[in-house]
Amino acid sequence: MRAFIPAVLFALAIAGVWIYLRRRSRKAPESSALRTMHQRIIGGAIILYGLYLATLTGTVTKLVIPGLGALGGGAAAGAGVGLLTALAIGTVGVVTGGAGFAVGAGYMALIGGGLGLTGSLVGGIGLKTLAVPLVTPWFWAPLLVLGLYVFLGASKRNAIKQQQNLEQLQLSEANKSQGPGNSMKIQAP
Repeated sequence: MRAFIPAVLFALAIAGVWIYLRRRSRKAPESSALRTMHQRIIGGAIILYGLYLATLTGTVTKLVIPGLGALGGGAAAGAGVGLLTALAIGTVGVVTGGAGFAVGAGYMALIGGGLGLTGSLVGGIGLKTLAVPLVTPWFWAPLLVLGLYVFLGASKRNAIKQQQNLEQLQLSEANKSQGPGNSMKIQAP
């Protein structure tokens, strides 16, 4: 929630500056550099706002438990170690409370498999922390595009106006060079 308060305040500030500059630029002539500057300010502010929203991330902590593949792999590895132990040392006699019995390869594999399963279960459980975006790209990506359009559109309109002014200046100079006696005037298309 702490990340959204500055985002909302920043959006309100952009809207306030846009309204202020819009009122101020209405008094300026259409081809004024002031209008271009105001559009660049608003475009840059929208781009910064989109970038700010893109950087907002949160963390999610999840409990991770091992899958069946990990449990099966641990049990199989333990069983394999139990079998290799039985092959290496042979049958082991175990005495429990006065009764003795022999532990062969099957029991060794069972004990090893149980210990491998337990080891993979205990080793695979844990907490995993992930960083997730708080604002979806479906929201901030169009803001970046809009900001670029406003920012770059201002300079493009300014270039078109300058080209039109240059053409009018060239036409007026061509009309002056015709002389006062010539009634034929060059007109703009």
